[in-house]
Amino acid sequence: MLRGLGFDVFISPKGQAPEISVESPDYAGSFEFFDMVHVHDFTATVDITDAVDRLQSRGALAPGGAVDLTVVAADADGAPIVRGR
Repeated sequence: MLRGLGFDVFISPKGQAPEISVESPDYAGSFEFFDMVHVHDFTATVDITDAVDRLQSRGALAPGGAVDLTVVAADADGAPIVRGR
């Protein structure tokens, strides 16, 4: 059951780890499951344009540069759930 489960999406230059915080410039957006009991196929769209622009404006990403996407589960308040290894 995926009721109320949310995910935050972060981008970073290829090969670099993003800063995992919704306050970070690497935060691109989020999506959430609402009352989905069974998931067979699912598509989520997150517009990363603003996040790419922030990376480019601070000189962290060249125009046309490759990025990595990181998807992190979020708690009910929207804070990323990050667990140490």
